[in-house]
Amino acid sequence: MHYQIFWHLNYCYEIEMQWALERHDKGEARVIPILLRPCDWKGAPLGKLQALPLAPSAGVKSVTE
Repeated sequence: MHYQIFWHLNYCYEIEMQWALERHDKGEARVIPILLRPCDWKGAPLGKLQALPLAPSAGVKSVTE
């Protein structure tokens, strides 16, 4: 599902993502945010996780460029 559509759907954000993060915290699943373009994601619930690419500022281009 396209990022912007996924992110703005309340069900996905409030239910599915929370469920995935709970499973991640219990060690039942692994959640890895994939950053497709620069964004302010650190304040989101995913902000506590290690995202890929590891160093987006190190010359990695956005997929939308």
